[in-house]
Amino acid sequence: MSPAEFWGANLGRLLCPDVPEGQDPTDVALSRSYWHASKPVRFRLGSGKAASLVQSGSATVMADIRLDHPLPPGLTLKPGTWRTIPNWMAEIIVSPPEPPFLFVIYGKNPNIRDRLRLNTTTDVVEICGAQNLRCRPAVVRKALDAIGDTPPAAWRKAAYLADRRDRNQLAAKRIDDYLAKLAAKHPALFDLLDALPEFGSGDYEATTLVHAVRTKDAARPAVEDLPDAA
Repeated sequence: MSPAEFWGANLGRLLCPDVPEGQDPTDVALSRSYWHASKPVRFRLGSGKAASLVQSGSATVMADIRLDHPLPPGLTLKPGTWRTIPNWMAEIIVSPPEPPFLFVIYGKNPNIRDRLRLNTTTDVVEICGAQNLRCRPAVVRKALDAIGDTPPAAWRKAAYLADRRDRNQLAAKRIDDYLAKLAAKHPALFDLLDALPEFGSGDYEATTLVHAVRTKDAARPAVEDLPDAA
């Protein structure tokens, strides 16, 4: 079963049980407009904050929608205020559900059929849809354990500089001196760097996301906004 077929069988048909014979429930459910939960307007999934966890025989959808029919068994609807999408992503990354499953983030473009990714193992987890993130939960958990209570400003800056040093040997001496100053304040820094995933990889991005959620640092700066070493 393809990812799109899995989504259609376990969520699409619950959202749109009236799909005519011969029509694809995935295409219909993704393109259909739903009533807003509290306003007299209709909109597609993704026109507002929306994500879903789709499993065999059940699905949880976070979106401010209401259906034209009674809520079917196996479908759970949660309002947009239930949690943040990064918070839900972090949970999926650190503690993936039993496979097979899809975790989908919806955007304004409903044409995400080819961007759906079915997880058949918990060794590698892929978040899909309007956003895509592929990571290894065990690697992320190991990195988070190594980070401990090291301030994000310290380990993120160190990871950025270590990567830049590897790419620019001319700056190696200056960067090493700066890293030594950071390590003087955070003695476990170099061991931490060894435990971190490759800078810029999906594992690294997942680590920063989960750590940001855990430390309520949702407004973390982009790497390019981090200050350069003196």
